[in-house]
Amino acid sequence: MTSISSVSQSSAPEYYIPPHSHLSSIADCTQAYDRLIKIINKEPLKLVNWGLPEKLLNYYHKKEISQLFEWQLACLDRPGVLTKNRNLVYSAPTSAGFIHSAICFNCNGKVNSLKRVLDMVDKRIETFAGSVEPPNGGVATVDVAVCTIEKANNIVNRMIQECTIGDIGLIVIDELHMIGDIDRGYLVELILSKIMYHNSYSSDYIQIIGMSATIPNLKHIARWLNAELFITDFRPVPLNQKVVQDEMVHEVKQRSDTHELTLSTGERIPLEKMWLHNRASFKKESNFIQSSLIYKAIETIIDGYSCLIFCQTKKACELLAESIATKIYNIGRSTISKTNDYVELELEAYLKIAPKLVSSIDEKKIINLIETLEDSTLGSEKLIHNCARFAVSFHHAGLSNEERAVIESGFRSGAIRVLCSTTTLSAGVNLPARRVMIQSPFNCFGQFWNVGTYRQMIGRAGRAGLDTLGESFLFCKGENFIMSFKNLINADLKPVCSHLLLYENVDGSKLNDFSQKKSSQSSTDSQTGKIFVNLNRAVLEVISNGIADNRAEVDKYISLTFYTHSSTSSIISDDSSNSSKASLNNFIERAIDSSIEYLTERQMITYEESGKYIKATDFGKAVVASGFAPEDGQFVEKELKKAARNIDKLNDLYLVNLVVPIILLPETKIDWQQFFDIWDKLSSKDKTVGELLGISEGFIISQFTGMALEFSNINRQKNIALFEKLVIHIRFYISLALLEVIQEKPLYKIAFKYSIAKGVLQSMQQHTATFAGMVGTFCDRLCNMDKLQFMIEKFQSRFIFACEPEIMPLMRTSLLTTKMARNLYNHGITSLIKIKLAPEAIFEKALLNDNQQSSQLENGIFIPSLDRNISVKNLIKMLKEKANYLIDNDKLNTENSDGSQVKRKSQI
Repeated sequence: MTSISSVSQSSAPEYYIPPHSHLSSIADCTQAYDRLIKIINKEPLKLVNWGLPEKLLNYYHKKEISQLFEWQLACLDRPGVLTKNRNLVYSAPTSAGFIHSAICFNCNGKVNSLKRVLDMVDKRIETFAGSVEPPNGGVATVDVAVCTIEKANNIVNRMIQECTIGDIGLIVIDELHMIGDIDRGYLVELILSKIMYHNSYSSDYIQIIGMSATIPNLKHIARWLNAELFITDFRPVPLNQKVVQDEMVHEVKQRSDTHELTLSTGERIPLEKMWLHNRASFKKESNFIQSSLIYKAIETIIDGYSCLIFCQTKKACELLAESIATKIYNIGRSTISKTNDYVELELEAYLKIAPKLVSSIDEKKIINLIETLEDSTLGSEKLIHNCARFAVSFHHAGLSNEERAVIESGFRSGAIRVLCSTTTLSAGVNLPARRVMIQSPFNCFGQFWNVGTYRQMIGRAGRAGLDTLGESFLFCKGENFIMSFKNLINADLKPVCSHLLLYENVDGSKLNDFSQKKSSQSSTDSQTGKIFVNLNRAVLEVISNGIADNRAEVDKYISLTFYTHSSTSSIISDDSSNSSKASLNNFIERAIDSSIEYLTERQMITYEESGKYIKATDFGKAVVASGFAPEDGQFVEKELKKAARNIDKLNDLYLVNLVVPIILLPETKIDWQQFFDIWDKLSSKDKTVGELLGISEGFIISQFTGMALEFSNINRQKNIALFEKLVIHIRFYISLALLEVIQEKPLYKIAFKYSIAKGVLQSMQQHTATFAGMVGTFCDRLCNMDKLQFMIEKFQSRFIFACEPEIMPLMRTSLLTTKMARNLYNHGITSLIKIKLAPEAIFEKALLNDNQQSSQLENGIFIPSLDRNISVKNLIKMLKEKANYLIDNDKLNTENSDGSQVKRKSQI
């Protein structure tokens, strides 16, 4: 059987595999449970008593992990969990010890730590994501499939259609509370609903493990999933929460009798140790918060620890990092500068702390970090270098993937001691620190942070095995002090709700709450212009994959969704009248009617045998197989038909434009004057392509000479022509930038030319790689699209690796940057076979930087996909091993090109 792990975030998502999944390689689940009962009084916390392979125990021993926490044992001992006839939903704070009950990794190809574990028990793990090259043979050849939400949904749909869904033994969903996310949460709900439907009739039970934040209605989610619920507030490292009001520090305390959180006044931050400004000056300049924050950051370094500082915006991260680095520079300079460079008292204050500060910074590690940044393939920011010299850096989505990877590695190694970041770091990257500081109680929109986001941020405080405690500091002005405490520290998370029946009105507004629906519902949803965007997809999927072929089965499937369960539970708990229950049932029934009508009108489904059966058309099946929502499928079909008519005119620019996903457009801000300048310098051939796509020079001019249109102020349904014109132009602009990306032009130059941050460009590249794969699948399912499919699939590989075609074979190893691959290619290593056969001397000549050769030989070369430095010899060894693996895999795939699959016999 295969284990599928799905997650809520494609940008730095995390995935977990419960360790008891290894038990199935020793005995079946019933025997495992019996063994647990037998050892319950014989040191059950010790891992050695769980029958794990010796290699695995040794691995854990090296990590200083020898036993479970008590809460983990209690969690695994819940009825039916180990016997796999009961699902499990559990919740624990960040840093509670997930690593013992689950092994964490993310979906950017960085599954190396888990690979090392699973190799010990002869299990194969692979990543399935749109921006990652899929393994040959697909999911049938692996034991653990690590998936994005979208990819997991596609895999489940396909396996249902192929009647192989029973091959899945376990589905793990991290951040299960993301089922309430308004954009992607409904996909998690659809995945789980299909598994629940399968479990309702099949003897091949698929177990579901869900990990979630502690939300008020978590018990409803567990009840929906027929799951045991386990909640703990255990943290291996205690967390001390503090609120800084100007320069005063208040500590959060919990009353022993009522468990109510209160604040007690603690220390005053002695700013005079680093600043000579008087208190009146601080109040006038409103810089108490900034100065207090800088003081605490430097104090953390002197104490020998590290700290994370969360800021509202990317710019705020950079400014704060620069301010802290500048202060460290001034303090350090005091030991060698003349007295008259400083006010006498300032020099005296600096000299007291300078020796400790200087000795706490590891200069050798910093030099290695800066050299790694300088060798970056993409050109790193000068400000990063300047800050890094003083053990300070910043981290946000605008930086390139390589820059972020180097910075994260530097923080883990201790080269970087202070890291200023946006909140993306709190959710997607595992970088715990002794101290976490939050610059403001407000986000970039001037609203209080979401409670869940706040808890994720402070959850990074305290490193198990390294710290005895974690500290969090929330900085706020005096007037915001009480409200900050109420809205963040003493607030509860909100219940999550399903967005499956989210609908869009003709005016573009969206509603999801049933109470809103009841007051405005008319006899026919289609007549009032309501479009149930998410339900349309749910209905099309179950009809296409064969779960339902009539209306009754569609109704049954929808009845198993979280929407129906939670809405019904809400009515029952409110002790509502029968009329309310009837209204809910009536609303759901008419919503399904509306979706079926929508899909029928668009020729995605059709009735057969006088309406007795509902079947998906080839078009509808293509939409589902490719992973599109129905409305996106319509758009893509229209674009492909247009491209097919102009097949002889297609060049690289046209093909790039064809696979740029619409989802990128609303967030892309364009300088239309800059667009005109770029357009004006295009070749006549590229201008012809632009005009063929609908680009109008007059429209571009009108955008920068008048009031520029934006998606936010256009109603799509009322002004479809204007909306589409804006889509065409912004999509073309992005296409021009992405074409240069896959032509291997320096990323920093592209970013400057198009005013798009490097990290945003790479995110666009990854989204486009995913979309290209979807479009290729769509072509495969439609007639007369073979030539177009071939052209698009070639482009998907180029977007996955961001390179020209000739170095793609080298990039498949996943160990090389484009710069490294290009150097190997230029030295004659042009294929996997040549990687396998080439002598080490050629590799060393190609891989070592002339200016940093001695440093790279001593410290190794930083490999972004591994998040660490490895020696040149080890890199060569790994490249040869990976080349061997890919060659053998390609050969196996060729031998089975008749359509048969080599299916692994997995015990997971």
